[in-house]
Amino acid sequence: MDTSLITHWHSKIRALFPNHAEFKFPLAGAANLFAIDWKLNTDAARPNKGSRQINIHFSTEAVEDYLASTEAKQSQADGRLQRFVAAQLAQFTPDHDARADQVPPAVTWVVTTAILNGP
Repeated sequence: MDTSLITHWHSKIRALFPNHAEFKFPLAGAANLFAIDWKLNTDAARPNKGSRQINIHFSTEAVEDYLASTEAKQSQADGRLQRFVAAQLAQFTPDHDARADQVPPAVTWVVTTAILNGP
């Protein structure tokens, strides 16, 4: 995926996450994926404990359909993306019970054409 598109989508959803959230994109070998995590600041014994990682994967079909859409339809899709991510975040629990010597668990949210195009 063109990095300008992932940067565009990042700009649309960045404000939904904590200010100190770290976005990593694109991940090596996975151009349609980026990851987000942040320090929880909830455990005095582990001041650098990170949240569960969120992987947002854009299906190839969703990317291609978005790029082939008109500017008006892309704008509508951007709004649907924001609503999808906001709904996922509302149900997301960033804290976890992984020990300090373990990688925190991750969740993957798949963005499909159906999500971007709506019903």
